[in-house]
Amino acid sequence: MTIVVVEVAETSGPDWAAQLTALATLASAPILGVTAIFLRRAARAAVEQLDDARNTRHAQLIVNLSRHWNEVKRAAQLFSAYPERKLLELVLQLYGGRPTDYPVDDFITLIEPPALIETIGVLEQEGGLALNLVDDLWGSTIVSAGVPGSAP
Repeated sequence: MTIVVVEVAETSGPDWAAQLTALATLASAPILGVTAIFLRRAARAAVEQLDDARNTRHAQLIVNLSRHWNEVKRAAQLFSAYPERKLLELVLQLYGGRPTDYPVDDFITLIEPPALIETIGVLEQEGGLALNLVDDLWGSTIVSAGVPGSAP
């Protein structure tokens, strides 16, 4: 059997490395605490700014869509001037290459209401607009747009 003897060397004086490490740790703890408080406040401010920006974009979207509803009146008036036969001729002029006397601008005006309703539907489906908001703002107009003989 072998016996191992370990000698512990005694040093004279304090262990400066350990004492400086302890002092640095003690000094950095309050600094880290203050930094954490400022970071938390900065994170809250950033979240508030993001919420404000989202609300602003949402409001701008609603204003733009509402503005388009005001333009739909022209399409409704024009639609009443086009019986079904004339609408068919207009579509055939554009997509079938048939010559007619109807202006292409009329077709663009006539497709605005359904395109707008489709856009609002996609925005609601993708979470850009709440269904109750769509219903409150344009619900009756959208419903009446799909009923023959009723004006949007």
